[in-house]
Amino acid sequence: MIKRPWDRWERLSESRKKTGMTQKQVAEKLGVGLLAYNRWENGQAAPDSILTVLELSQLLNVSIDYLLYNDSVAGFSAEEAETMREAARIIEKKFPNPVVEEKTAKKQAAH
Repeated sequence: MIKRPWDRWERLSESRKKTGMTQKQVAEKLGVGLLAYNRWENGQAAPDSILTVLELSQLLNVSIDYLLYNDSVAGFSAEEAETMREAARIIEKKFPNPVVEEKTAKKQAAH
């Protein structure tokens, strides 16, 4: 069985704990349910969008690459792994910080 990059989410839990946030706090900031987030950390499910992964990485102050991959990407060729890493870098550049942008939009809408 080929492992998908999100089959190993140890770094998600580790990164969240370093910020001092609870699972509930992260889930609320991302606009997802606590159960859904908990399942991500336990490797039972994965975010359904690369944008959610981007928001997670920015919220936890780590790169997409750090969250998704360990030293190598299990089950993928070196070329496929590099393609995924490059895609992550492009997405991070194209979407500078959607979490902050969303918060700003909500504040502006409230005024």
